[in-house]
Amino acid sequence: MQSKRGKGDLANRMFEYFYKIYDKYKVPITAIAILADGNKRYHPCVYKQEFMGTRLTYEFNCYKILNQDEHFLRNNLNPFAVVVLTSLMAIKHKDISDEELKGIKHDLYDEMMKRKMEKPVRQGIYDFLAYYVSFENPQILRIFEQEVENKLGRNTTMGTREYLLEKARKEERTKIEAEILMEKLKSALEFKKMGVPVADIAKGLELPVEEVEKLK
Repeated sequence: MQSKRGKGDLANRMFEYFYKIYDKYKVPITAIAILADGNKRYHPCVYKQEFMGTRLTYEFNCYKILNQDEHFLRNNLNPFAVVVLTSLMAIKHKDISDEELKGIKHDLYDEMMKRKMEKPVRQGIYDFLAYYVSFENPQILRIFEQEVENKLGRNTTMGTREYLLEKARKEERTKIEAEILMEKLKSALEFKKMGVPVADIAKGLELPVEEVEKLK
């Protein structure tokens, strides 16, 4: 998954991921690049290399979110369609107000509720649409979450108490995860300064290669 064009080296990295995975596991591999950037013309799907009569062509699947049809996604009952729709709305509606963003999130929430899915899947998709694009004012997120609770009819004393407890647990988990990530990034930077290969650092610390590459 890539949200920006970056250095324009996605095809090269896709090939590297392919041959490293194949070298380790020796199994058939299919690859898909999910592009969440806002450049319609950026659509890499092939890597080519040629040297002294030797030619290599590696083709991979490429899914461009910006090219997806909003109407089709709204009528697609697959739960993942809501995830794609959320990403598409985020790309199309940049620089909008918090109130406008809240309206879009409610629209996406309603789309999610139309679809049948298991509770863990629904919770995961809700978390994605709630937090994928942040409000500038954190208070608006709390208002949005409360409005969702009201939609579900969870406005009794016990329901509110359970909601607040769950919210507190979620915030604590997020805080702990952020602290762990910061420690990993600090360690990655130290290893990088020592000359350890980026791929090895990423693998050892379970970090995306792109994150390690950015460290300076």
